[in-house]
Amino acid sequence: MNTFKNIGLVECSKSGKIFKMPSTSSLHGYNLKKVLIDGSISEGHARNLYPDAELVQEIQEITTDKDIDLVLVSAPQGYNRELLSTIMSSGKPVRIL
Repeated sequence: MNTFKNIGLVECSKSGKIFKMPSTSSLHGYNLKKVLIDGSISEGHARNLYPDAELVQEIQEITTDKDIDLVLVSAPQGYNRELLSTIMSSGKPVRIL
């Protein structure tokens, strides 16, 4: 039985404080599969932070991915309500950080 959870991360930080997490954690049982950078950080910086994750530009690439078990939303203060609404209505478990 595979106990790993595939995670989609939506990086919303406008303050420059970027959420950092390893791409995988056998201790905590997750795999960071996709990261939506959406202009919050540069693609190069995101590749350095999340080298094993697929970087995406559209939220639907996370919300429609059948393999994603959980969506993490980092620093959504003052962020696009439409984006947050799309994430929340996707039917996937969501955690706001």
